[in-house]
Amino acid sequence: MFQKEAFRIKLNNIRIALILLTMACLTACGGGSGSTNGSTAGGGANSYSVSVTTSGLTGSGLVLQNNGGDNLAVATNGLSTFGTAIQSGAAYSVTVKTQPTAQTCNVTNGSGTIVNANIVNVAVACSTPSHYAYVANSATWDISGFNIDPTTGVLSTVPGSTFIAQGGPAQIMSVATDPAGKYVFAANAAYNTVGVYAINASNGSLTIVPGSPYATGNPASFVIVDPTGKFVYVTNRNNGTISAFTLNSVTGALTPVVGSPFSHPSAVGSASSPVSIIIDPAGKFAYWVAQTGTATNGFPITGVVAFSINATSGALTPVAGGPSATGATAMAIDPAGTYAYVVQSTGVSVYSIDATTGALTAVASSLVAAGTLPNHIAIDPLGKYAYVSNSGSNNFSGYSINATTGLLTPVPGSPFTVNTPTAITTDRSGKFVYVTSNLGNSVLAFTINSSTGALTTVTGSPFVTGGTTPVSIVTQ
Repeated sequence: MFQKEAFRIKLNNIRIALILLTMACLTACGGGSGSTNGSTAGGGANSYSVSVTTSGLTGSGLVLQNNGGDNLAVATNGLSTFGTAIQSGAAYSVTVKTQPTAQTCNVTNGSGTIVNANIVNVAVACSTPSHYAYVANSATWDISGFNIDPTTGVLSTVPGSTFIAQGGPAQIMSVATDPAGKYVFAANAAYNTVGVYAINASNGSLTIVPGSPYATGNPASFVIVDPTGKFVYVTNRNNGTISAFTLNSVTGALTPVVGSPFSHPSAVGSASSPVSIIIDPAGKFAYWVAQTGTATNGFPITGVVAFSINATSGALTPVAGGPSATGATAMAIDPAGTYAYVVQSTGVSVYSIDATTGALTAVASSLVAAGTLPNHIAIDPLGKYAYVSNSGSNNFSGYSINATTGLLTPVPGSPFTVNTPTAITTDRSGKFVYVTSNLGNSVLAFTINSSTGALTTVTGSPFVTGGTTPVSIVTQ
C-alpha cells in the first residue's frame, strides 16, 4: 500500500510539471487568444487599432492625427487605420491636423478609451464650404459679389450685389479678405479710409461692420490682410506710407497699430508712391512695391522694399536693401515662401527669399517676358502656376513654376486673350482663374488644367459685375 501511495504522488508531480511546462511554452511563443488582440503595429499583447471612415473627400492633403502624434495621410474615402496600436485601457483622440484643399473636414466619435477591442466607429466627414469672389468697381463706388460654383467655376451674383461704398461716392481701388473668410476690406481712395464688411457665410452678401470705415493715409490705394488674420495693412500712395491695423476677428473692428503709419528709408515721401504690398506665407515679412521717381523712358523707377512684421503687435520694421525693378507694378510669393515674383515693365523676375532676414536675392537668368504693361500677378494655392495680366496687349500670360529653381516657363496656349484686363486672381482650390476686364465691366473665368496649367474658358464666361471699371478682385 505504501508503494501505491508513493506511485500516486509521483504521477501527480509529473502532471504538475507537464502543466507548468505547457504554460511556459505558451508564454514564450506568444500564445493566447489572438482573436481579441487588434494590434497592427508594435502594440504587443492586448493592443488594438484605431480606424476612421472618411466621406465626402474631394480635395488633397488631408492629414489626421491620433493622440497628437500618430499622423495618417488620407487620400481617398473609406476606411483608413492609424499605424500605431494602443493598449487596452489607454485613451485615443483623433483630430484633423491638416485640412484638404478647399474643404473642411470634421471628426465625430473621435475620442474615448480602448476596452479590449479595435476602434472602428470614428467618422471624418468632409465638405466644400461656399466660396465667393468680390470685385471693386472704382467708377461706380461699389463692390460686386459672386458665388463660385466649386465644380464648374461659374459665377452667380450674391443677394444684394452690388454693395455701395461707405461714406458716399468713393473710389474703391482694392479689396481683400481675411484667411477665415469672414470679412471683406475695401481701400477707399476718395475718402482715405478702409471699409470693413461682414460676409454672410450662407449666401455671400455683405453687411457694414459697426465703426467702419477707418481712417488711413492719402490716398488708400491697396489693402491686404496678413496670413494669420491678425493684421490689416493699407498703402497710402501719396504719403508714401503704410497704415497698419489689428483686426478683431469676432467683430471685424480695426484698431491702429502703435507707430502707424510706417515708412521705409529707401522710399520716403510723396515720390515713393507705394503701388502694392505683399506678405510672405509665414507672416514674417511685408514687401512694398514702391515708385521712387521717373525714368527717361517714361516708366517709373521702382523697387521692392521689405519690412519685418512684429508677430505680436503688427508693427513694421524696415529691412535693409531690396532690388530695383524698373516699372514694377506687382509682386507675389509662392505658397512655400521660397521665391518672390516681381512684375515689371520688361516681364517677371524671380528672387529667392532669405527665411531669416527676408532679404531678396535675384535668381540668375530668371527674367521671363510678359505682354505689354503687365500689372497684376496671381499664383495658384498649390504653387504650380503663375498668371500675369497685361493691360496693354489685351491678354494675360501663364507660367509653370519650377518648384526647385523657382524659374518660370510659359504654359501651353499662353498668352490668353482678354480685352483690357485690370486684375487677376485664382480661387482657393487652385482650379480656376478669374480676370476682371473693363470691356463690358465683367469677370472672365477659366479652368486650370492641373497637369499643364493651360486654361479653358468656363461656361457662361464673361460674368457682368453690375458695376463700372472693375480694378481689383479677391476670392475667399
